[in-house]
Amino acid sequence: MKKGEKMSLEQRAKISASNIGKKFTEAHKNKLKESRIKFFQNGGTVWHKGKSGLYHPTEKTKLKMSLAHKGKINSESHCRNISLSKSGKMMGSLASNWKGGKSPLNKRLRTCPRYRKWKIEVFKRDNKKCQLCGITEKEMDAHHKNELQKMLDEFGIMTFEKAINDDRLWIAENGLTLCRKCHLKVHYEL
Repeated sequence: MKKGEKMSLEQRAKISASNIGKKFTEAHKNKLKESRIKFFQNGGTVWHKGKSGLYHPTEKTKLKMSLAHKGKINSESHCRNISLSKSGKMMGSLASNWKGGKSPLNKRLRTCPRYRKWKIEVFKRDNKKCQLCGITEKEMDAHHKNELQKMLDEFGIMTFEKAINDDRLWIAENGLTLCRKCHLKVHYEL
């Protein structure tokens, strides 16, 4: 093979297969480390220095990514897998903003996949239309007819796991689609 010539896919696959399971010796690791240090001491820079858009997407790209993820609901198993992959890393008492486990159960429930699923069921039933004024907006709220905290107290639910598995909390008939304005009126009687 000549310098600058591209390898065939077959050649690449053979090289890849031959490198599986290979481990560098400590001496080789030290040589790599020394050469990296020498490279930076002699004025070398990382390959992506000065390149735009690599780690800082443009506003247009950010908008495209945002739109691609809007309305996407991950399955409970997917969320659990993500949670497990992060376990032990910046969670609980290891997190920088840890306040001693003060997040109330109510708040935790409102960010879980089961709650999002309940909201979607309420929105579908009401055709995402405010049940008080009749308008349809981009941002709508799912209001609990019976307050979530009151139901937790009434049913004696004290843990997140019990709340997730108690079907009485996730009945769509207990929900009502409201616009933000009407939702505020309901709660604060403006």
